[in-house]
Amino acid sequence: MKKELLITVMFGLLILPTLILAGPVAPSSKDLWSIIDSITNIIYGILLAVAVIFIITAGIKFISAGGEPEKVKTARDTVLWALVGIVVATAAVGVVNLIKNL
Repeated sequence: MKKELLITVMFGLLILPTLILAGPVAPSSKDLWSIIDSITNIIYGILLAVAVIFIITAGIKFISAGGEPEKVKTARDTVLWALVGIVVATAAVGVVNLIKNL
């Protein structure tokens, strides 16, 4: 368990600079919607990166399960909840954009 946590943390630390340097953090204009868009995009990127880390961790668990049903179930549940997180994050961005365009 400690080894998987260490791999997850190290992978997260490797991805974090990419997320931070991916685009401008400060909005070019100071209106409310540009600030909300910037915050939404940053949070969305972080959530997607976390979901990918969980999917990779679940893959490692699945490979190392050795056919044990309980470990396979845990890995499948991890993938399921990571996908649910991606759907919820995407829906949240969609709701923000929908409200913005009304």
